Amino acid sequence: MRKNHLIFFYLFVTLFLQGCSSASSQNAQPAASPVLDKAHFKQHLTTTEGNSGETLVLSTVNGFNKQRMLTKYNVTGDNYISATVDKITGSTTYHIHSIIEYKDHDSRLYKQVSYTANGSQQSVKTTLLNQVVDCKGSQYSGCYRKEHVVFTINQQAVDQIAKNYTEGSQNTGSHKKWRYTLSPEIGTSYSTHLFVSEISALSEAVNENLIDKDL
Repeated sequence: MRKNHLIFFYLFVTLFLQGCSSASSQNAQPAASPVLDKAHFKQHLTTTEGNSGETLVLSTVNGFNKQRMLTKYNVTGDNYISATVDKITGSTTYHIHSIIEYKDHDSRLYKQVSYTANGSQQSVKTTLLNQVVDCKGSQYSGCYRKEHVVFTINQQAVDQIAKNYTEGSQNTGSHKKWRYTLSPEIGTSYSTHLFVSEISALSEAVNENLIDKDL
């Protein structure tokens, strides 16, 4: 008799735990993707002082990590835009940053970038800010390499891109991404992008800062 009681007790405990597990699984919801609108990027803007306090640097570096595997190019990358504002004159310089990671025997050196702005095709040189090479492990498949390159884009182009932003459509269609192509000394070029909402957020924040400082 006691044996039967024990069997029923363990059966009850097992069913109870299974019920709790099922309820927990049903309640667990996947994390919602962020709405990548202008408000999102403005909320995540970083602001720092540069050049011994003479300039103000605004950046979308924390806005959204665009890192993804591009199997066609065998590279991963993340991009963001920054603005350096002179506190005295109000002059602003915009830079677009690309952090490129790949595995290869040779450094590719992404030194050229091409893009369309104001209806015309532009091709400019990039500047290499930082380079990391790690050859730990098997060198037969190549070394891990990371390049942080940057190029300057004029304010007129930034303003023109920012005007293309419309509320509520930031995540639909390729036209909501501003694309550019990085070309290396060795290997294949690849196309990447910034969100139009990201560029618009930075442009608006810069203008607001200039108004606040009466510049």
